[in-house]
Amino acid sequence: MKFVKNLNKNLDNLIKVKFNKITILVFVMFLFSFIYMLLDDSHFSGVNKFKEIVKEEVIKDKAKKEIQENFMGFNYLNKEEVIDNVAKETEKAAVEEELNPEKVEPSFINRYFNRLYFAIVTGCLLGYGDIYPVSNLSKFICGVQGLFTVALIIY
Repeated sequence: MKFVKNLNKNLDNLIKVKFNKITILVFVMFLFSFIYMLLDDSHFSGVNKFKEIVKEEVIKDKAKKEIQENFMGFNYLNKEEVIDNVAKETEKAAVEEELNPEKVEPSFINRYFNRLYFAIVTGCLLGYGDIYPVSNLSKFICGVQGLFTVALIIY
């Protein structure tokens, strides 16, 4: 019990003397931006809009070609079923084959600034929603960062 009181007192003195809350908040944001760099773009949605748009266009173009090729001579009553099947197959193929437009990757600096922006928005508890976590791991890390921020505000 004495150890906890001493630790709390020393931590309180350290925060008051050497740091202020803004400095700690900025440090935590940079720390979490480096942690987020360990995760790839699949853990976040909205990070690489150009890549997502290119992927959607490639899937649409491939689906149109397959529909046109498969539709010659078929009964038009099965049109919607064929479209659904082709769309599913094309999306599956796009994921499996990693089409060339899918490989459009941002530079390292661009990736870092995306992560820094996300860490700042999360650290300030703003949550704009333009970039958001989609995997459980990234959601957990964002939750921990939010708890750090709340603890900093309360403390």
